[in-house]
Amino acid sequence: MKKRHSHSSVSDYLTCPRLYFLKQLERAEPDPTADRFNLDLGSAVHDGIEASWLDDEDPVGSALGNLDRTVPLSSPVYMKARAMLRAYIPMLGIHTELTAVVYKGAPLIEHYYRVPLPNGATFSGKIDAVVHGPDGVTVIDWKTRKYHAPLSAVRLDAQLYLYEYVVREHLGIDVDAVAQVQMLTTPPAVPGLTKDGKPSRSMGKTTEAAFVAALLHHDLDPAEYVARFTDKIVSYDHFLRWSHIQTGNYTKHLDAFMHQIDRLSRDKVYPPVYRSNTCKWCDYQAYCLSPLDNSVLTGPAF
Repeated sequence: MKKRHSHSSVSDYLTCPRLYFLKQLERAEPDPTADRFNLDLGSAVHDGIEASWLDDEDPVGSALGNLDRTVPLSSPVYMKARAMLRAYIPMLGIHTELTAVVYKGAPLIEHYYRVPLPNGATFSGKIDAVVHGPDGVTVIDWKTRKYHAPLSAVRLDAQLYLYEYVVREHLGIDVDAVAQVQMLTTPPAVPGLTKDGKPSRSMGKTTEAAFVAALLHHDLDPAEYVARFTDKIVSYDHFLRWSHIQTGNYTKHLDAFMHQIDRLSRDKVYPPVYRSNTCKWCDYQAYCLSPLDNSVLTGPAF
């Protein structure tokens, strides 16, 4: 029986009990052929943002240096992660608008916690960031996504409320705001130049600030080009969106989380739940029985 629980482990159980059993209890090896692009990209961006806090002189340089050390240039996620870090660290305002809250001498960035819950279970995980910012002390969960999730969906994310619970009740820090910061995996485009030295119209969407910065880098006059590229220029939150939840509202989410822990702790059978989207991206699909012909796909069936 699992003694320590995280939000992700409980989420695995709610998604599919067989997934929880294989991943959390059996520690089965994931299918090496599974598509891990999105997971690897998210990890690379998370690690880069964490590294950016270590250097207040050049946060982007530190993030890219960490990427070079940890992700091979040949990796399919390398170039996309590099573009995201170059774009989003300045947009986030790390070391300018956002400064890390210091707890027991260390910045609360990717902070690991292991705390007791009222029902006796142990709850562990990592809080992405607790920062001083325009909204006061803010608890942040970074997310990389192809499309922004609607605010209604973000407000149902129990992880945000559990983060607030840990920061308030166990770290003893007053919280003014809790936000999920969603970063599109397609960041603002940087315009290339045509043969005659003018911005190319083949570029993708960008922000006005990124467009102007690129023009100035090439010694071009923004006044001459910005108006001609308005169809390419979109708002800041098209790419990077701060989605806030209501603070002080974590009790019911904590109760529901403990209820699910009690439920999975009593469970002795872990049947698979077949859903097309869940199974398509599951790293443990090879261990399950096919719902169509009741045959083993590959590997052992439990």
